[in-house]
Order: sequence, then structure tokens, then C-alpha cells
Amino acid sequence: MARSCPWCCEPLGRARQNECPHCGRVLVDDTGRELRDIDVRYTNTEEAQCERYRQFILIGVPVVAVAALAMPFLHFGAIAAAPLLAVIHLVAARWYLVGDSFRLLGRTRRQFNRWLARFSFLWLGVPGYAAMVTPILGILVGVATFAGLSSVVHLYARWSLEQEYRRLPLLTWEKTLITVLAVATLLVLAALLALAGVMGWSVAALSEWISSDPG
Repeated sequence: MARSCPWCCEPLGRARQNECPHCGRVLVDDTGRELRDIDVRYTNTEEAQCERYRQFILIGVPVVAVAALAMPFLHFGAIAAAPLLAVIHLVAARWYLVGDSFRLLGRTRRQFNRWLARFSFLWLGVPGYAAMVTPILGILVGVATFAGLSSVVHLYARWSLEQEYRRLPLLTWEKTLITVLAVATLLVLAALLALAGVMGWSVAALSEWISSDPG
């Protein structure tokens, strides 16, 4: 597969080269290893993400606080509003907060970051935003949920960026955490489906009993 120069992003040939024919910069490090995009963009990307994180918190906290003020008035609409807020938060964090960092990660580490964020928002974001239906206290819970999840995504992406830059493999705790969250999610979904099935059967049986009652 053809690659591009990590400095000027111009396409390179398939043959290994020590210098870019377009910009003239070296394509290998001091040990002779081929330079990657992350090798030349790590510092700037990390600094930019930290700055975006501060902006994300400064803008997001007031927005969530206003949403929390309105949440108690939605009544049953809050059931749909909570997962919607979690999805919006997840998308904003993925594309604005850590988007540049994701593009520098390897395929496996990128997938781990993506799924950890999804599981975090599922297990913490949805119930946290649902708690905003509680007046006053809901504001604190909502803001804490936003700040906490944003920090988790930011810190893990930043840590993963450093690990990738240092050419270190995924750690055991990362694999274990993703596995546990995936299994727990599947078990909960199976339990909910089973519960829905039992409730549906019960309603059908009750309706049949009522319709067949001669009285």
C-alpha cells in the first residue's frame, strides 16, 4: 500500500526511502525506523487536544446546565432526551475533542478508544443525563456527568496517543476492561429482551383469560 510523507503528506513510492523526494526531510528516525505521522505530529496534537478540552468544558458545562433546567418539564419526554443527550455528547467528543488524536492511532488502539467511549456513555452517560429530571440536584448530576465523561475520553485518548508514540502495545487492563464491559452489556440486553418477552406473554395470557371469562 502506498504511503505518504509524514511531513508534507505528499504520496511516496512503495520502495523504502530515507528522504522525501518532495520536501527533502528524513523519513527514518535515529534508529533507522520508518517515521510515522504520529512521530512528527505528537507534540502539536497533544497540545491542541488539551486546549480543545478546556474549550469543550467551558462551553459544554453551561449548555448542560440549561438543559438540566428544562429537563423536569419534559416529563415522559425525558426518557428520550437522556439517550439523545448522551449521543450528542459522544459525537461532539469524538469529532471535536479527540478527532485529531484518533487519526494518529493505530487501527487496534483506535477501536479500543472508540468502544471504551461508547460503553462509558452507555453505562454512565444515559443514567447520568436521565437523573437531570430531578430539580436542582439534576443540574449537579448532569454537569458532573458531562465533565466526567469528557475527562475520561480526553485522558484516555491522550494516554493512548503517548502509548502509540512510544510504540507500546495495548495493556492487559485495557483488554480486560473492554471485555468486561462488552459482556456486561450483552447480558443486560439479553435480560431486557427476556423481560420484555415475559411481559408480552403475560399481557397476552391476561387478555386471553379476560376474553374467555364467561362472566
